[in-house]
Amino acid sequence: MNNRSWIDHLFPTLCLLCGAPAGNMPNLCDGCRQDLPFTSGTSCTRCARPLPQIAMCGQCQQQRPAFTTTVAALRYEGSGETLVHRFKFGNDQAAGKILATTLAQRAVRAERPDVLVPIPLSRQRLRARGFDQSWEVARHVAQLLALSANFSGVRRISNHVPQSSLKTWSARRRNVRGVFHVEPERIKGKHVAIVDDVMTSGATASSLARQLMLAGARRVDVWVSCRAGLSSVKIRH
Repeated sequence: MNNRSWIDHLFPTLCLLCGAPAGNMPNLCDGCRQDLPFTSGTSCTRCARPLPQIAMCGQCQQQRPAFTTTVAALRYEGSGETLVHRFKFGNDQAAGKILATTLAQRAVRAERPDVLVPIPLSRQRLRARGFDQSWEVARHVAQLLALSANFSGVRRISNHVPQSSLKTWSARRRNVRGVFHVEPERIKGKHVAIVDDVMTSGATASSLARQLMLAGARRVDVWVSCRAGLSSVKIRH
């Protein structure tokens, strides 16, 4: 037994959700892992919005996003929402690793991209929060899947009000228009997967995907730990 195994044996990590000894996944017991709100097989083929059957949702048909498809590990509800809040607003890095691990386990079946690109925070929000949650998720996923990640070729060049404060698709789309700058030499000809912790309307991911395609990306997908069902968001066209 190596030193790490001895430490784990003497001082086992505890489940973040219930306090029981962790199981096969660090910081999560096997019971809570089984109870995670994993996404089902029925969703929009483009944005992974939960649907009764596999199809392209009406939103993507009318306002087709610039990305090709979306990989989402969990639904943004129950323990999935709890983990995001602990990570994003409580700087709980253990919760972030759980989110990254579940995303990597789901994304291993997806078409392999050349590079992962996290959605960057503005400088002001980064200073206020102290860390970039998308950067952390992308970093862990890259390690788990032996992928490269680009943390410097994309910048957020303007501020906007939080997307969560806007209740319509059109308002969210306008809010993130032109906020990203992409360096083409780092992207041209590559298959890119945008990484984020949560997707709600998809407006932010679509805005970044559009800039990546303009910079010469061959294809852009989106990988997210959680996908919100938009049940509380009124979408207008």
